[in-house]
Amino acid sequence: MNIENQIRANHAATKLARTISAVVFDSDGYLFPNDAVEGLEINGEIAKLKIRSYYDDQGIPLLHAIGIWMAVVPLL
Repeated sequence: MNIENQIRANHAATKLARTISAVVFDSDGYLFPNDAVEGLEINGEIAKLKIRSYYDDQGIPLLHAIGIWMAVVPLL
């Protein structure tokens, strides 16, 4: 791909991105990178602890800063 085609593609992507006003995430796989620690017992039940993603924690404030509305579907 030559430079002119790259510029056109980037312009089209930027134009499309500017139309986004809200994003919905599920927390499993987005906020948590599918890593879990099992084996801790709490109130007689084995708990599953999820490890949060540092990079996703950075993206949320950036989206908020540019005015993107966000919703997160909680784990059940």
